[in-house]
Amino acid sequence: MRLNFTSDDPWYDDSKGYVFVAKLPELRHLKIDGMRFKEIQVDSETTPDLRTLRVVNLGDDRDFNVTAPKLKDVTIHYFKPPGGRADQIKEMLRCATKLEEFDLYELWIEDDLKVASNALKSVYIHRSDAVQGLQFWAPSLESLKLQANFRIERLTFLTNHYLKESLPEDHVTPMNIDLPQSAVDDNEKHPNAVLKITGGNHGRNFGAGVVAAHHNLMSQVMKNAQNHGSQFEALKAAVEKISRKQLEDPYFGSVPRVVEEHRVLDLRRGAPGMTRTKPGTCTTALWGH
Repeated sequence: MRLNFTSDDPWYDDSKGYVFVAKLPELRHLKIDGMRFKEIQVDSETTPDLRTLRVVNLGDDRDFNVTAPKLKDVTIHYFKPPGGRADQIKEMLRCATKLEEFDLYELWIEDDLKVASNALKSVYIHRSDAVQGLQFWAPSLESLKLQANFRIERLTFLTNHYLKESLPEDHVTPMNIDLPQSAVDDNEKHPNAVLKITGGNHGRNFGAGVVAAHHNLMSQVMKNAQNHGSQFEALKAAVEKISRKQLEDPYFGSVPRVVEEHRVLDLRRGAPGMTRTKPGTCTTALWGH
């Protein structure tokens, strides 16, 4: 079951203070985009099977109670809890031990965030300027992207956690953090092990690079269109072309400073009792906008 709440008017009147409190045992995917609910109540009793949660433009000072143990994909954009407190977000993450993807943009909480999941593969945190630190237990992590989070002072990767007991016996992390140093050294020399540093247009579609790209495209289209109609029609044509470009390329105009990719494809010698590892990739990217 999928449920979407969407408003095409970001300035609509939210003074009525709607609440989302419903018992929906078959709900798996919940999307709230531009609807400023006064309260959201999602837990193991009301929505025990919820897997995907996307919350965009919820507004400030909303009561956000999400404790869904089967959550796999969480997206939160533009949200500030009451007083910037992190307790409700922390409780959501504490319960989400099956999380696979975690995406934040402008989440305003003045504290550290702790994420722990054996299944976590992708994390993208962008312009969450009040977050002070990040702690991860993520033995399956493949991609960590931190973009313009100017207050983060601590980034910690745990090497031990109670969830470790539930990992398969043959599990190997993409970074092989549990291998003996001799195996790590051997792996780095292997011809299938690749370390590269690249640039590219893989950042989120926000920031100065995007503005410049839009401005350049607008200027080009305006010059071409002015010969075929009024200035208004030219402007309309430019906006339509930018919109099409946005749909075709979600990273249009974004340029990361550095992308570091560590790829491990094979091992000649593993840890005691281990003969071969699974393929794995870990990507770390840092952007400035």
